Amino acid sequence: MKILKNSSMKSKKLVSLVLLMCLVLLSTCKKKTVTQPEPEVSPLPTISTSPITSITEASAISGGAIISEGTSPIISSGICWDTIPAPDLTRGALSKTTGGTNYTCTISDLKVYKKYYVRAFATNGSGTSFGNEISFTSSDVWTKLGAPLSPLQIYSMKAKGNQVYICSSNGLLYSADAGDTWQNVGFTNSVVNSVGIGDNVVFAGVNNLIYKSMNNGTNWTLLSTNIPTISGVTDFLINSDEVYASLYDGVYFSSNKGNTWSYINNGLASGTYYFRISRVGSTIFCADGYNPVIYKTIDKGLNWNKSSAYVNGYSGQISDMICVGPNIYTSCSVGCFVSNNEGQSWSKSLALANAACRFSVSDSTVFCASSYGCNISYNNGKNWHVITRNGLPNQQINSILITPKYLFVYFLQSFSVYRLRR
Repeated sequence: MKILKNSSMKSKKLVSLVLLMCLVLLSTCKKKTVTQPEPEVSPLPTISTSPITSITEASAISGGAIISEGTSPIISSGICWDTIPAPDLTRGALSKTTGGTNYTCTISDLKVYKKYYVRAFATNGSGTSFGNEISFTSSDVWTKLGAPLSPLQIYSMKAKGNQVYICSSNGLLYSADAGDTWQNVGFTNSVVNSVGIGDNVVFAGVNNLIYKSMNNGTNWTLLSTNIPTISGVTDFLINSDEVYASLYDGVYFSSNKGNTWSYINNGLASGTYYFRISRVGSTIFCADGYNPVIYKTIDKGLNWNKSSAYVNGYSGQISDMICVGPNIYTSCSVGCFVSNNEGQSWSKSLALANAACRFSVSDSTVFCASSYGCNISYNNGKNWHVITRNGLPNQQINSILITPKYLFVYFLQSFSVYRLRR
């Protein structure tokens, strides 16, 4: 009994010792702390591109939102755009902002109905970063213009560079900025039939008289004292000091900027009228207003000869004629015809409407329009592209014009002018 009692006590002591050792070990153990790494900060800014709004044929609105400046302050920010994807600071157009984490910018100088790509950007001391890319297409809707262009009866429109003149039943309108702003430069309450624009000189056919201005219409001088007053002036062709004027009864020529005139009708048919005059090199062409005939002269009007009849089996009046580079374009009720050999032969232009068309040219860009469609060529008529008629009334187009900025069309039926940015 004594032996068992001692053994039991030893066991208890052993258990107690083990428990004590465990307590010591637990008390001496320290909990390890896990340290999370600090998030890395990009040295470049972080930015997003704002959605595109207020889209027109010439402009739109976008912007950016700066999410993070990066490791240094923002130096500049804005948006960049181009017709090619991934625009950047070296390619495309830029619009910079004055600051702020959320900003808007205007996308300007757009071409009509073209697809553009836009990215916001932000620059700090480490470099430039770009936001997400957004694409959009500029508007293609024609805009109806108000006074002083509408409502108005317009006879013809002409431009040379940014100088634009519109002949109307209420005088001559002039724009020095390709058609943004207008002013009346004379002959109020009079009919201006035609205008010719030269280098530092302008000619105007007013009723049955010819006037000249050397200061864009500020002052006018009457010239046509020796031209019959029974014949209205329909068109002008100016080549340095030489001036041709087509009238209802023929063609007149001046070799001294209109100071004196000569009647040059040898070879022209009588009993008709001549309403378009143009040139290819030194060859002058004149269109018969009643018959499908083009006349040409190589000796400044001393002798006129018929070019080959371009209509070949068709008949009808010529609605327009224009010389563009080496080509002559004419139009009648059955479509448009082109000659590339000074009128010796003609072919029908399948790229243009089978209807009477109007023509206008600015450098190598040719604008053609009819009641059925509008077309434009950027290479003197070699290739044609269709232009929208969105916003135009379903009426006959009576006159058109192209300037470095805009396309214009005029409708006599509603006395209205519409404009589309190029």
